[in-house]
Amino acid sequence: MKKTVSMSLLPVTLLGITLSLTVYADDSQVVSLWYPKVAPILNNSCSQCHVAKENGKKGMAARKFDLTNFLSTKQLKLSGPELAMLENVIQKQSMPPKPYTWLHPESKVSPSNRKILLEWIKTEKAN
Repeated sequence: MKKTVSMSLLPVTLLGITLSLTVYADDSQVVSLWYPKVAPILNNSCSQCHVAKENGKKGMAARKFDLTNFLSTKQLKLSGPELAMLENVIQKQSMPPKPYTWLHPESKVSPSNRKILLEWIKTEKAN
């Protein structure tokens, strides 16, 4: 199904100017404004293991925590348990695993990206 995008204004204060943006996909579910910040981080650091392969097969990591639909925007939100699991591994800095980052140092989650992810999770849990 082709996704449509529409925009509406909601209040957020930026230098005394009220402006915000809410994006709708399929005119029903809200796409978080965090998505453009969060998806590249998850794609860079998590997708090699936590996304199904092109043939649809899932490795062990993707069976335990699957980001396939979220990163393809077929699923616009993660569930509460998924957010809790993600929050736990980000806080413990246990993902991506150290042996993986030795071979793929670009997959490390920087402190600033960790902060972005934790702020996003906090926002998502509140909604």
